Amino acid sequence: MRRSFFALLFVLFALSAWAGPRSLPRAHGRAVLPVEAVSAITLPPLDVVHLLAEDAANEGRPVPTRIGVERPINAALRDGTLEALRDGGTLWRLAVRSPGAPWMSVVLEGLTPVPGLEIRFHDPARAFVMGPVLGEAIDLSGLLASPIVPGDVLVVEAYVPAGALPEFSVASAVTGYKSFGPGRGAGECNVDINCPEGAEWQDDKRAVAHILFSGWICTGTLLNNARGDCRDYFLTANHCIHDDATAQRTVFYWNFEWTGCGNGDLLFGDWQSGSTLRAMHPKSDFTLLELNQSPDPAFNLYHAGWNAAPDPAMGAVGIHHPSGDVKKISIERDRIATSGNYWRVPNWDLGVTEGGSSGSGLWNLSHQLVGQLYGGASACGNPKTQMWDEYGRFDISWSGGSTSASRLKDWLDPDGTGVLAIGGKDAAACGTSAHQRPVERP
Repeated sequence: MRRSFFALLFVLFALSAWAGPRSLPRAHGRAVLPVEAVSAITLPPLDVVHLLAEDAANEGRPVPTRIGVERPINAALRDGTLEALRDGGTLWRLAVRSPGAPWMSVVLEGLTPVPGLEIRFHDPARAFVMGPVLGEAIDLSGLLASPIVPGDVLVVEAYVPAGALPEFSVASAVTGYKSFGPGRGAGECNVDINCPEGAEWQDDKRAVAHILFSGWICTGTLLNNARGDCRDYFLTANHCIHDDATAQRTVFYWNFEWTGCGNGDLLFGDWQSGSTLRAMHPKSDFTLLELNQSPDPAFNLYHAGWNAAPDPAMGAVGIHHPSGDVKKISIERDRIATSGNYWRVPNWDLGVTEGGSSGSGLWNLSHQLVGQLYGGASACGNPKTQMWDEYGRFDISWSGGSTSASRLKDWLDPDGTGVLAIGGKDAAACGTSAHQRPVERP
């Protein structure tokens, strides 16, 4: 994200503060080897001093915020520990270590949708468990990027109820070098989405996700389309994601927020992995993704409305994840201005944006998205003259380039109705059958 201010201090929460496990590992309570005896891969330490120097050099440039580094592993089934269980199932485990890392994640490749397959990611103490990802949820790419697991050891666990495991590999690991901790990353002037100021934006907030890709973080928004058929199109910044390989390994964190205003329960368990790049246009800094799987209906998501008219909005709202923190709201009460291919928020009246906010949506006061965050100067404590931000204009992105791969209208109005503004739609009105996404163009 292009900006002159960069506050990126993450504090690792105690495991008990994170979302509780969806389920226990299959190894729990069974006569199998302890985690300490499972095959392990140990990565060399990162040169954190060098990485921080690179980050400092990137300040003010149009790049997303980095909190970790992806490194190849290419570990196959033979590199892990395979055990037969008494129920007739087969359990495979591999521990990936990066001594001193505050968190880790991994990327699996070559997966197939085997019935009964269960994949989990957890810490050695089994206090933090993400999953299971079921075999039928493996998308056509065969790739699965895991969510973050706190600590310097991540255990990958795969189980099938009978027969041999499918062939796959742990292709890479993402090692954190900046501690990731919700609730204490962003500047103090940011306002939680569930504070009174966000009361009118409780539907729109459910379209917003914090995204992690290869150690980088941004924000983006799930969109409605003119058909109202709930295709899972997701808008973010081109300077965040601009190739399909990155899109395929992006992890989406939904509903990442406090239940109260700066307090309450922390929500962090709603996640999914994988998307396909549909369109992008660097001139207005947009990228449109399509999720590889429909989100779980239990996530209770929302498809945001949008407006592709060329008129500057009278007032605007941003919903975002500054510094990878929980969801925040920023409010501008004055008319936004035109700045070439961008909308300029002249002076936030409430809140700011930070690294990690890149790609987040800007709504007009009719609850229609009109752009996505490119960058700016706003920061807690800045004078009013330095409280501006710029967002890629939705109307410019609408027409974009000369092909469907460089503009929005082919995807969001595939029937060519000419509509330029629509409202949002609750995902609960879209049906509940999850499905894989085809890779065709409209």
